[in-house]
Amino acid sequence: MKDKKHEKSKKEKNSATDFTKLTQEYGEMKETLQRLQAEFINFRNRTETEKAKFVKLANEELILKLLPVIDNLELAINQIKKKMSFQKEFH
Repeated sequence: MKDKKHEKSKKEKNSATDFTKLTQEYGEMKETLQRLQAEFINFRNRTETEKAKFVKLANEELILKLLPVIDNLELAINQIKKKMSFQKEFH
């Protein structure tokens, strides 16, 4: 009978130890998951910021390349208007 009690007590201690270990492992895994989640959110935010900067830079470059073309078009339109008004004066 004493052996059964001793065995039962030993099993209870093992169960308590196992439970403690599992609880500790759960806590560690939860902490790791939270850290990974925070890292992912930071990565996503950083990526969105970099994307916005890239788009802005690309738009700036496009505008800078288009400005001379637009200027030339404006000059051409003004020349055509001058030519047309000059021709109207003589007709």
